[in-house]
Amino acid sequence: MLSYDLMTLLDKSAVEPSMALDENGPGLTRWTYSWQASEPVPVLQWLTGFKTAEQFYFSGKSGGYEAAGLGQAMVISGDSQEKAAAALSSLWARHPQAMAFGGTAFEPDQKLSLEWTDFGPLRFTIPVVELRRNGSTMELAFNHFSDQNLTGAEAKAALQDKIRDLEATRTKSEHSEETWCSREQIPSRKGWNAMILNALDKIKSGVINKVVLSRKMILTARESWDAAPILARLAEVKDDSFVFFYKIAADKAFFGRTPERLLKLEGRSISVDAIAGTRPRGRDAGEDLEFEKELLDSPKEMEEHRIVSRYVEEQMDKIARGLQTEPRESILKLGALQHIFTQHCGELRNGHNVLDTLACFHPTPAVGGHPAREARSLILEWEPHRRGWYAGPIGWMTGEGAEFAVGIRSALAEGNRLHVFAGAGIVEESDPDSEWLETENKMQTITRASGLSPQKGEC
Repeated sequence: MLSYDLMTLLDKSAVEPSMALDENGPGLTRWTYSWQASEPVPVLQWLTGFKTAEQFYFSGKSGGYEAAGLGQAMVISGDSQEKAAAALSSLWARHPQAMAFGGTAFEPDQKLSLEWTDFGPLRFTIPVVELRRNGSTMELAFNHFSDQNLTGAEAKAALQDKIRDLEATRTKSEHSEETWCSREQIPSRKGWNAMILNALDKIKSGVINKVVLSRKMILTARESWDAAPILARLAEVKDDSFVFFYKIAADKAFFGRTPERLLKLEGRSISVDAIAGTRPRGRDAGEDLEFEKELLDSPKEMEEHRIVSRYVEEQMDKIARGLQTEPRESILKLGALQHIFTQHCGELRNGHNVLDTLACFHPTPAVGGHPAREARSLILEWEPHRRGWYAGPIGWMTGEGAEFAVGIRSALAEGNRLHVFAGAGIVEESDPDSEWLETENKMQTITRASGLSPQKGEC
């Protein structure tokens, strides 16, 4: 089915009836089409077969579902969560299945560094073409937004112009391997050690009991980074993680493979993950089990996890009922790492929208610290870089559900620079060397998928 061109698929699609009771709100016209796929559909391969400036992708844990978008029909951005929520509510009053891809900065109220400026503190995109796979069920939608009153025929004609532009970006060229020229560590190893020692002093004095400190590595290449082949390699790994891709310009994309769900909504059902505490995977089953036992037996790692889990439980109690915690403190095994994991579930009380529910949980102590205000203040004071969207909420939402991951194990492709991020939770028994090693291991999620090794390409 995806071998057809987009114009052919549009002709097969039906105009989705508006559910609005009045004419207020965004002027979105939407065409939809669905079918059962007898064979697996390569959604990501289809998406990256285009070279359009705006591309979006999100896959559920273990690849249970995929959602992809091409082009930009409508963007909701700015620094006001309330205005964004109102615009989305108006959109979904008419088209509750319309999908918005996007997220927010780690600190939406702080000034962004230059490489993150185009993303803004909050940004969600309703794509021109939207493709979803849930098992063997495929759903395709075309979206056209206009602030003018258009007939159905006029809206379709305008959409056809956009589709022609998208089709013109299709390419069958092979991805070239980037050769990186330089590697910059921010902070340096010396700066990292100083941050950790400062954090330990604050913990010992009782100011905080945990702070998550991050660092980044900038890989500069001869040419612009192409995130598509890196993304394809990330998607090849079959473990319990999300894969996300938010490309907003030809040379600017935020992407990653993250194990941590910040929020899932299905109707009023809500689930939130608590993940903290880390060990590598073993070279064989015996060594893997040894690392698992070491992780569960470590007071330092267990306390780091329980700080996160208690925080999630407290926040869930404020906004949900019928709370369930399961499984408590199990092990989540990923390709290169394993973590202590607890999932919290319940039913969201009325009066909460997706964005204010996100704000209720973000940032969890898994990426910020505890107490939250003091930890975030220290992060802003000590980290020599601005996180931008790293460790912020990233995902999708409709009027019927949402899923957001925490944007860790991630990178920003910005022209010929690749910013690779990682963080580590600092508690009383932490030490600078082991935390540096932990962040190195976490960065391998991206660097391995990038085809990089210490021996490759430095000039």
